[in-house]
Amino acid sequence: MIRLAPEWALNFDDFWNAVKRRNLWFIRLRYAAAPLLLAFAYAANFTLGFVYTNEQRWAIWGVTASIVAYNAVFHAIRPKLKCQCGYFNVLHLSLLQIVVDLAALTLLVYFTGGVESPFLYFYVFHMVIGAMVLPGWVMYLTAAQTFAAVAAVAALEYYEIIPHHQIEGLFATPLYDNGPHLVILGMTFAFLIFMSVTLANGVARQLYLLEKNLFESLEKLRETEQSKQKYIMAVVHEIKTPLAGVSSNLHVVLSKMLGSLSWAIEERLERALIRTNEAVGLINDVLKISRLRLVDEVYHEDIDIDDLLEHTIAKYRAPIEAKRVAVKLLDERATKRPVKGDRNLLAIAFSNIVGNAVKYGGEDGALRIALKEQETGAVEIRFSDRGVGIPQEDLVNIFDDFYRASNVKRSKIEGTGMGLSLVKQIVQNHKGAIDIMSPSELGDEERPGTAFVVILPTEEQ
Repeated sequence: MIRLAPEWALNFDDFWNAVKRRNLWFIRLRYAAAPLLLAFAYAANFTLGFVYTNEQRWAIWGVTASIVAYNAVFHAIRPKLKCQCGYFNVLHLSLLQIVVDLAALTLLVYFTGGVESPFLYFYVFHMVIGAMVLPGWVMYLTAAQTFAAVAAVAALEYYEIIPHHQIEGLFATPLYDNGPHLVILGMTFAFLIFMSVTLANGVARQLYLLEKNLFESLEKLRETEQSKQKYIMAVVHEIKTPLAGVSSNLHVVLSKMLGSLSWAIEERLERALIRTNEAVGLINDVLKISRLRLVDEVYHEDIDIDDLLEHTIAKYRAPIEAKRVAVKLLDERATKRPVKGDRNLLAIAFSNIVGNAVKYGGEDGALRIALKEQETGAVEIRFSDRGVGIPQEDLVNIFDDFYRASNVKRSKIEGTGMGLSLVKQIVQNHKGAIDIMSPSELGDEERPGTAFVVILPTEEQ
């Protein structure tokens, strides 16, 4: 099997994907070209006065039918082809399309006047298309064979070895038997097709190489980001150890195992413990996000979203009852398809959203979680609360690391600003999407509320 892929593109997936896309583009273009060919031929008949013989009519119809037929074959085999050398691959399909198209075009040119044919310069168009995909040496060889075929047809007609099919009404004086005209036309035609191959192939190669360099640069950036995240994890983990020790000692002192404490000292120690635990929580969030950014894939298992949400709500049962938050879980799906993903990670994401709804919902708040099935089969999970809400100017930054809305900064409610960043990272790692709105449909003038919409693909997608 002839290897058509250049050395630099052998392991470059985006090169192969580009060839696949262009093959499909060629096929779609050919479906449009067939009826346009008939439309042009018959429009010229009625508007320009062209007169076709019966043989020419049959030839035009035959070429059009053959284009549709072999194009359907190409369309059928295209998805089954490999993107690697050693097999009949997508590049071989590109070459085959060019060769068959040129054969059909040569027949069309011959039966519509040969060197007088209005379709003659479509050869240039095919050279440009081929040079965008195939290696230069292949297209130079194809251009040489094309020139030889056209020159052979012209010579055979000139010496009357084969009949000339002139289109009546196109030229008052035939050109196929004019020697000087044939020489000039041949030189012009050769220059056009070879120059077209040179220019188009050079541009295409430069674009491919630029794209390759871009992806190599992105890969280096990804490796640099991984190194940075590993460094962050190592440093942050070292910071966590002494803080955990401080927290443990504060617990011992506050438990009064070492003796009684005055009210003032106990209050300050409790504040110190709260702050220490917040610092440990912040470190844990940073470690979770760093791990997520180091690993592109997540563990996949079938997850019953309804069951996972019930467990999340149960986790916050105590603060929900203490604040008298009205919680509703509504499953409006007709088909309860499982989600493929990491149950532990999704539990963290849902826990952050539900925890925020309870934390910022205040007394007598409300939380409604509604599950719907989208037309694509994805699961839509809408978390709506009646809490403090988020100012419009803060919505654009709410998923950024360490960002907290301006209205909660002024409140006495503590937070790290890492929770929603972690939620977004988890959802994106599951090939999903998340959006936020405020106010929510449960909100009122005093408490506008917030709505989070999480979309996760199902197993069937």
